[in-house]
This record gives sequence, structure tokens and C-alpha cells, in this order.
Amino acid sequence: MAAEPGDSLEGGRLAQRLGEIAASAAPEDMLEPALRAIVSESGAAAGALCFFDSRQDLLRLAAEVGLSDEGCRQLRAVRRGAATGWDIPLHGLLNRRAYLIDSAAQNRYVPPLVEPPGSMRAVVCIPLHAGPSPLGSLILVAVAPRTFVERDIHALEAPLGVLIKMIQATRRRGGEQTSPPAAVPPPAPARSRRWLRRNANGPALLPLWRLPLLSARSRRAARRRSRRAPPSRPPRSSA
Repeated sequence: MAAEPGDSLEGGRLAQRLGEIAASAAPEDMLEPALRAIVSESGAAAGALCFFDSRQDLLRLAAEVGLSDEGCRQLRAVRRGAATGWDIPLHGLLNRRAYLIDSAAQNRYVPPLVEPPGSMRAVVCIPLHAGPSPLGSLILVAVAPRTFVERDIHALEAPLGVLIKMIQATRRRGGEQTSPPAAVPPPAPARSRRWLRRNANGPALLPLWRLPLLSARSRRAARRRSRRAPPSRPPRSSA
């Protein structure tokens, strides 16, 4: 049963469904049905699964459900530093960060991933790793009235564990390179208290599962709080 607008994602049910797909399909045939299951259970309107090619430092579109032609073009082959392609999923993968983008249709950093573009409400980009090795990225697009919140992203933890095993099986069958490039940073350490990081060039980027995701709504609230805060005074000289 697919999620309805406003429902929370049921991670256990989705993990079981992915396990059933993995048990009944050959590795090369399981990715698209797995992505369809994730899109359906999460209440998303579209989704994409991209693989990372460490030999070429490239993120490639491996499977998609419901993307627009422009969305497919933007994700077909994304190279770090290249002018073409939507590089937010690649940036998140290499830096072990997840994006949660609210009001995606109004965000100039998000291409028209679905049709009509104005229907996009939220986009999430989740990096997929096997230990230190970057495997790929999962992109989900919600259209109104559906949106994504932090608990939906965390509910994907168990299903993504199954998905990662499916990707590894597929890549072993295809003989693809899976070792990480030397430039990939180590995982961020766990923190004892929640904290936020802001990125001036786009939505907040935070390590998946370790730090809270910051939505555009939260950023606006943070800006309002900073405007209300009294200005700090410089310390007095002891001289």
C-alpha cells in the first residue's frame, strides 16, 4: 500500500518489500522494481537511483521513475566541477551529506525534475555508502500535497541497508569499479548534541543519520532568530 499525503513512511514494511524483490529477481533486474517500491511507499511522485563511477569521478543515472526529460538529462552523467548536470547529489555523496530541499519549485538550485515543474514541493538526495565506499545516490521528489520531513528520511535507514546490498550485487555482476577515490573524506564523527550547518550557496547539507536535516523553513526561522538576537560586544582589553 502506497503512502498517502501526510502519512509517515513505514520503514519496516518497505525493507521487507525490498527484501522480497531481492530474493525473486536477478541482480540486473531488481533495481527498477526496488526504486518503484521506494517511490510508492514513500509517497513520492518520482525518484532516481544513480551509481558512482570512481574511475571517472562520475555519477550516472541507473534507474528512474517519473522523472521529466529534463530531470533525466540533468542526472544522466554528473561530473564534479562540470557545468552540465545537477551536481547536488554528487556533492552530497562525496561529502557524506544529505539534502532535504523544501519549496523545491522555487529553489533556483533545483532543476525541473518532474512535470509540471511548479508542482515540486520537496526533494531529498540521500548518499549511499558501503562503509567508506561511495556507491551512489537516491533522489526522491514529492509533489503537493505530499512533502518530506526529517522522520521520513530517518525511516529509510533500514530499507536503504537492503538497497545498498542490492546495488553491490548488481555492480559485482557487472564488474563495475566500487572502490572510493582518494579525495573522499572520512565519515563525520558522531556528535553528543544536535547542531546545524548552513551553506550559503544552497540548501543545508548535513551528514546522513548523524546530524539533523535542515529544511528551508528551518533556515527562515533561524534567520528570524538571528535578527532578534542582540549584537555581540567585543571583549574588553585587559590593558
